[in-house]
Amino acid sequence: MTTEDRATTSTSPSSYNPNMGLKAGRVTELRIFFHVKPGHAELLKEACRKFVGSGARTSVENALRVGIHDQSLTLFDNDTRFLFATTFDTDWDPYIEDSVNLVGKENYFSWLQHLEEVPEYPMDNLPSIDEMKVFLNANRVTATTFVRSFPDVTVRQQYKMVQLQKAFEQVLDNPEAAQALEHPALKPLLEQAAD
Repeated sequence: MTTEDRATTSTSPSSYNPNMGLKAGRVTELRIFFHVKPGHAELLKEACRKFVGSGARTSVENALRVGIHDQSLTLFDNDTRFLFATTFDTDWDPYIEDSVNLVGKENYFSWLQHLEEVPEYPMDNLPSIDEMKVFLNANRVTATTFVRSFPDVTVRQQYKMVQLQKAFEQVLDNPEAAQALEHPALKPLLEQAAD
């Protein structure tokens, strides 16, 4: 199903746009603001800590699949307001779908249940992803500006760069590689490694 198909098949408000959020190169921003239910601030904080510490949320494979760069769950205004902020390599629809499918609706609702704008759902009958998009979108605010230092570098590319750096450092640490590293063709790599 394409992003366009998803938008037309979901029960979304007329303001729904599957390509929501500003883009900086290949990266999209998402900011969603909520009100914390009275007396739920500490419960929300604990639920957020568990959510970001869960194996599904911290899995490298899941981060690569969803293309998530970062995520911030923040209480503010004396713990009466809540901000869900993230950046990712896709558009809104695939991000929400992949993220919820990989992490699980029950993990999202562990903290969503503490927010006033989220309808009440029993944990054994949580809403569909399209229904979730409706209340998430209703509280979404597009950034006024969005800038990234490296806007065209995806999460997958970042991961690959880190792996290549580790491999190159292993080569540099290997005494048997010294003669090969003297070859003029490797000079640009050695210059980069010296920085």
